[in-house]
Amino acid sequence: MLSYTKLQSKPRIFRSLSGLSLAEFNNLLPKFEQAWQEYLANKYIYREGRKRGYGGGRKAELIDSGDKLLFILFYFRHYPTQEVQGFLFGIGQAQANVWVHRLTGVLNQALGYEQHLPKRQPHKSE
Repeated sequence: MLSYTKLQSKPRIFRSLSGLSLAEFNNLLPKFEQAWQEYLANKYIYREGRKRGYGGGRKAELIDSGDKLLFILFYFRHYPTQEVQGFLFGIGQAQANVWVHRLTGVLNQALGYEQHLPKRQPHKSE
């Protein structure tokens, strides 16, 4: 199973799997964590109509923020099938699908904080 803690000691493999060096990954990680906390607050913790408190139910397999960031970077670097993605990270295909969709928005938000996203305004393109 792939995990951030296992790959920290293997920088060449880490770079080939994620597309980022360890230093770049560690610079992006706090912004990703901030975006993840905002996502949780908006979608789960403080949403209207919530009947139960946050934290109930099954516990996620991707607990660590480093593992979440590695998961989504690996997906965008290699574009494996969700079945393969799930197998490599120790989850099923259905959960891989859920995580890909959740973490895509979180990654975009984190990259927006870092101002790494290109401005996409087609009407201004020449």
